Amino acid sequence: MFYFDNETFDARIAYAWRSGYVSYFSESKYQDSYGQFDFSSNYNVTEHLSVQFDVLNMFNSQIVKFRDNNPQLPISVEQLERRYMLGARYSF
Repeated sequence: MFYFDNETFDARIAYAWRSGYVSYFSESKYQDSYGQFDFSSNYNVTEHLSVQFDVLNMFNSQIVKFRDNNPQLPISVEQLERRYMLGARYSF
């Protein structure tokens, strides 16, 4: 994780990882390992107003599930797509 912060601006880049695992024991379905990078930032425009900008899944990572622990037999591929969020916060 990388983090920068001063009085006006902060930014963070984080990586989340999940190793592969069995998702349904009765049908021998496995989920492949999965990781994604996220970005988050905040800019203080004034003492009371701040603006946020976030990007989730920066590199469009996929979740792949397969049968019998064999990556040659995928049964599902989930494209989670990159998500952008923009927001503002005003405090009194």
